[in-house]
Amino acid sequence: MRRLFHTSVIAALLLFLAAADSSAQDVKIGLQSAVTYQTLDQSNDDASLPNLASGFQTALGNLTGDFTVFEGGRAHVGLFISSKHHTEMWGYEGYFEMEKLPEWMKLGQFGTFFDEHLKIKAGHMTLDFGDGILYRSINGDVYSNELIGNPIPSPALTALGVETSAHFGMANVLLGVSNGTTKGDLNEGHGTALHAKAWVTPMNGMLRFAASYYGVDHSENGTGYPVGGTKSYLFGFGDRAGGQYNIWNGPDGGELKFGTGQKERVLQFDGRVDLGKILLYGAVGAFRDQDTNGTVDGDDNGNPEERWNYYMTTARVNVTDWAYVAGRYSRSNCTMSNSVEVDGSVKRLQLGAGFFLYEGVLLKAEYVKQTTTDFTSGTMNNGMDLGLNPEFSGVVVQAAVRI
Repeated sequence: MRRLFHTSVIAALLLFLAAADSSAQDVKIGLQSAVTYQTLDQSNDDASLPNLASGFQTALGNLTGDFTVFEGGRAHVGLFISSKHHTEMWGYEGYFEMEKLPEWMKLGQFGTFFDEHLKIKAGHMTLDFGDGILYRSINGDVYSNELIGNPIPSPALTALGVETSAHFGMANVLLGVSNGTTKGDLNEGHGTALHAKAWVTPMNGMLRFAASYYGVDHSENGTGYPVGGTKSYLFGFGDRAGGQYNIWNGPDGGELKFGTGQKERVLQFDGRVDLGKILLYGAVGAFRDQDTNGTVDGDDNGNPEERWNYYMTTARVNVTDWAYVAGRYSRSNCTMSNSVEVDGSVKRLQLGAGFFLYEGVLLKAEYVKQTTTDFTSGTMNNGMDLGLNPEFSGVVVQAAVRI
């Protein structure tokens, strides 16, 4: 804990020193933090899950810096100063984004076209897959999520890559390429991930519809950590933040980890209706991993396949300018595990409310219930045997600050 405190203070000082002595035109330093108290009960068929006491989780904190290098050019850095996965502070994101060319690069009509329609983003960043990234908690940054836990599943991957997007009125399209995993990889045979997204925002943004694709093949590059090689983490806690519930014996308790991302293809559709006082959002997707175990020492290790489909829906009603109520139902259905057809499902219901004590201070409360049904014994996911029908339920309260 002392090491975490010292490292966090040093990181904060470095950011503020950079802000004080920077050639950037504009500098913004941000802090997002959340403290959560839970009263949750967990169980499974063989009673191997222990009873849980009520109590506080580890406090979560993010530190961010945004530096305007020139008009339309911005550098961003994001740090997790406290998280469930690591006892030390570490970098979450670092990228450069450009939506206007610098003056010396103005290239006639192309320069005008770029400034009006294009945007480029490059570095270590959360890939723009699906619209769920707009409404989820990321470690200590919980303001975008009306509730406390994220839906199940909650695809997110922070990877090294480049994204280029084009915007023409209400129509938008994005193409991206990345290393398809959370860190650098120079091993022979590692895959390159491609992702694409198209979305429209008719009726002055009141409606939003999006379609996203992600694909990567790491199957020639080992089986992934800890054996060696690479695997994708789009559905395997790829934001490296941990879950919002402390259950099932781990920092990602209750979450699903689809496959191991060796040969992964995903398609997702999103829709949103924003009526001001009422917000409705939903998504549906299909996941397929055609080789969950990759290779061992370069040799074919078989090609077991895993398939899931999933959907979620969220509703929020603003009761006043400073209070709201919200609900979410999400479900994931497994249709194939280890190349065997199955019919298992995991369901999560969340009901809650939020109260803004001040513009930068948010209090949230949530009732959550998650159940697992119809898996065969021995179907392992995130360290749990889904065939034992693990479940949990209870109340979670969260206080968050954003400055």
